[in-house]
Amino acid sequence: MQLHKITKISLGLLFIGAIACLFLFPKSPPVLSSSLTGLQQLKVSVQAAVSYSLAIENSLPTVIEFYANWCTTCQSMAPAVHKIEQEYDKQINWVMINIDNPEYTDTIEQYQVQAVPQFTFLDAENVWQNNLMGKIPQSILLEQVIALQSDHRE
Repeated sequence: MQLHKITKISLGLLFIGAIACLFLFPKSPPVLSSSLTGLQQLKVSVQAAVSYSLAIENSLPTVIEFYANWCTTCQSMAPAVHKIEQEYDKQINWVMINIDNPEYTDTIEQYQVQAVPQFTFLDAENVWQNNLMGKIPQSILLEQVIALQSDHRE
């Protein structure tokens, strides 16, 4: 009998706590909505990207972004990356390679992709310049793009 009473009290307190949380903590948007926005932006970038074969044939420097649709870091970075892509659209090739696509296995091995996202920077002669992996601040990514563009102008 005593145990039954304690269980009722515990359940009542749990219920009251849950109700209090609804009122005390404002409803924040679910994390999924921001990820969805990032995923949509990632897909827009993929559509706008230059193909790898075209990038290695023309005389522009190239940024290869190795990504995966499931990568939340790729999704969260997508809006900032897209902004840089648009700003340097005609001056630098931006290639998007999905690591989950078996078609790119050799390219992934060639550039020794170890994490996503990975940004690989190639000069106008397709010579490797640098790799950046993981969540990169927009300012650092922009510095690398500017350096590629500056080297190309000289």
